[in-house]
Amino acid sequence: MVEEVGRLFIPILAILDLRADPGGHDLPQPTQDAIRAHHQALAGWFRQAASWTRSGEGAGEVIAGLPEPPILTGLGDHLTALATWYGLLHQDIRKILDEVGPQPQPLMAQPVGDALHAAG
Repeated sequence: MVEEVGRLFIPILAILDLRADPGGHDLPQPTQDAIRAHHQALAGWFRQAASWTRSGEGAGEVIAGLPEPPILTGLGDHLTALATWYGLLHQDIRKILDEVGPQPQPLMAQPVGDALHAAG
């Protein structure tokens, strides 16, 4: 698992390099806003995942809360590269969650005797 988490640095570094590229500042404001909102949501999700790792609490939020990559539309290699790396990062995190993340708890059926008692 440590190796898989370590591999997340590949798309993260690619995204950071693309964001630092002077050509990336020419992105339309709505695109920049979508990227900024995604970064904030992803940072919050990582904080929740770290909290779950420490305490075991908040599993549902970790399972359901991974933000989808930002929708980046438009022309240009820069934007296409960003969209690709965000998609790969999301896919890699989802794979780790599926393999070692919190598992959804099955719904527990109420015993028939308890259900009859509660109805009576």
